[in-house]
Amino acid sequence: MKKWILPLVALLILSGCNNFPVYKQNGLEQLIVQRETIQEQFVDLEVIQLDDDYEITVVFPFKAYEEYIRIVNKQGSQDESSQLKDIFQETVIDNIATYCFLTKPNSIHYDHYINNPPPLKGDLLKTYLKELDKEAILMMIAKGLTESRDLLKGPKKGNVCVLPAPTFSYSSGIAKGERNMILFYRNINDLDSLFDVITHEYHHNALANLAPTHNYITLLEQLIIEGKATYFESLLNQESVLNGGEEYENHELVKVVLENLDSYSSEFNEKVLFGDDERFPPNYGYYLGYTIVKEYVEKHPQLSIEEWTKADPEEILENTEDWKHSY
Repeated sequence: MKKWILPLVALLILSGCNNFPVYKQNGLEQLIVQRETIQEQFVDLEVIQLDDDYEITVVFPFKAYEEYIRIVNKQGSQDESSQLKDIFQETVIDNIATYCFLTKPNSIHYDHYINNPPPLKGDLLKTYLKELDKEAILMMIAKGLTESRDLLKGPKKGNVCVLPAPTFSYSSGIAKGERNMILFYRNINDLDSLFDVITHEYHHNALANLAPTHNYITLLEQLIIEGKATYFESLLNQESVLNGGEEYENHELVKVVLENLDSYSSEFNEKVLFGDDERFPPNYGYYLGYTIVKEYVEKHPQLSIEEWTKADPEEILENTEDWKHSY
């Protein structure tokens, strides 16, 4: 899962809805060898083939959101949060669940998304849908997946569902198994960070392919899986990595983590990973996991990306010490 505080670097030449052909100026269209567009009632599907015979189906369910707006406006329910949730479930979630693999993931992103449907006051969602650029998003997905696969091969097919998330603070994502990912796309100025989300989630997909029987449920396992994905992400964009400040470099927090590495408590583990309002700063577990994996990889330079990706969390823990004493 990608939940990382990133510098939101606006791609200024893409900020206008008529300027998206810039992807052609960057040669991104050359990444796609074949392309087929399939239009269905609530979704548009773009089936693309990249240059290594990798086929990806990108799901754009934006027509379902247009139906959501239409029904809400028809019923005059803009201010009724309970009604919005029911309408959102019926018009969006139910209609796109099959396409977007929305059997409930264990994710606070997903829970937040379905329990807090996009508000319609102020026309935020309507404006978002009008301004977003499917072509630019598609090309960024192709770029992220191509560069990721240049470093680490995965299955020959994959699926990406792009969900509008105009109320999110930043774009994020969820990986499901070895083939599927959900992207919560914030807005048209978020293309650069969307690239980081794609590379992060791709690594989760690749890990599921390399180690399909591992569940990753203890705190240690979750720290390492997110640390691996964040380190992989940094190989493609070093600027994406959170710079830890004083609140992250806190030995007392490290001691708490060390004492609870075997924790199976999803509530506690999520506090470590994502932060809380008490002890842990935002996305603390991602920062710490990245620090641990970075130390392990730097101490084992002979390992390929595939080898350290497959490395067992206990193996990584046993062969790293600096992070335990560095603060």
